[in-house]
Amino acid sequence: MEKIQHLLKASPEVRAHPFLMAGVFAELQRDRVEDLVRSKESELDYLLINLQVYRVDVSPGTREFGWTKNQHTSLFRSEVKNLEEEASAIKDELEKMVRHMERVAKSEEARMPALVQQEEREAVQDFVAKTERFVARFGEICTELNSFMGRCRMASEELTFARELVSAPEFHWAGR
Repeated sequence: MEKIQHLLKASPEVRAHPFLMAGVFAELQRDRVEDLVRSKESELDYLLINLQVYRVDVSPGTREFGWTKNQHTSLFRSEVKNLEEEASAIKDELEKMVRHMERVAKSEEARMPALVQQEEREAVQDFVAKTERFVARFGEICTELNSFMGRCRMASEELTFARELVSAPEFHWAGR
């Protein structure tokens, strides 16, 4: 509720706009996905510490990748993949909404020549300008969602690399 109140206070001129609820939804989804990605990145740090990937003094006996660690990493990768897919689905829906907004704005602009009253023209121009603001913001959110999806892929790849590193047999060089 606080976020919604903040959004409404920050842009009171769009309170009566028909796309307001879609805009609020987009902002809340963006924030939620960002929080989840940050949480997964913190969880990744914890997993990497527990895998002891960054320790140089790890003995071969502590490099074992047991069932519990395997279960944790598999679950983590699954959760990160689901988060990436969710961000992608949200982005797809926002892109659909943008296309709809653009069609509505063009439809309103097409009415302009038939409008006789200056007030009506100004109202249509105002509506189109505010709709363009929504379109621009949705574009920014889509870009951020792309970034979140990339961060999810990186987290999954980093954990996969760490797991492979920990599970790899020790190298035995000739002459050592």
